[in-house]
Amino acid sequence: MVDQVQLAKDPSRKNFWTLHFDQQTQSGQSVSIYCRVHQLNRGTFFKWRKRLAAGGNSSLLSLDRAGEGLWREYRLRANDENIIKENKEDFGLEGFALNGFYATEAAMLVRIMYYNILNLFRREMLPEPESHQRTQTLRLKYFISPALLGRNGKSPVLRLGIRKQNVRLKFIHILNKIST
Repeated sequence: MVDQVQLAKDPSRKNFWTLHFDQQTQSGQSVSIYCRVHQLNRGTFFKWRKRLAAGGNSSLLSLDRAGEGLWREYRLRANDENIIKENKEDFGLEGFALNGFYATEAAMLVRIMYYNILNLFRREMLPEPESHQRTQTLRLKYFISPALLGRNGKSPVLRLGIRKQNVRLKFIHILNKIST
């Protein structure tokens, strides 16, 4: 239960916290970062926010500000959720567990290494529109491509089994970029 008497007795504290709630919302920073930068106790921040919201006196939770504050706080997390979803679906990170802890940890580290290599590949090798494709699409398009390793005289030759000319040219461009 919120102590309304305490709020009424000390309006300076109420003004102090209302000001910080507004500044945190406008800054676009998460509560944790904002509290660290302004040397505020995070638990106290949440306690006062709840206390003022229950009293109906906070401009942070008024109808016109609540949506904006919520949007600012959660938009920072939006891409994180997409990355988690992509890892679960495209890397098979959901529901894998081996018999031992260290085996599971090793499997996870290999998948993280693969994820980092794939992101490096996206950033360095692919043109802008293709760099935003899902992992599964990139894997099927570039990493699972039939080829035969042969020779042309003394030089090794990779004979690609890709029929579409535009995909073949992109693939050759990427291989040339890797070799330089």
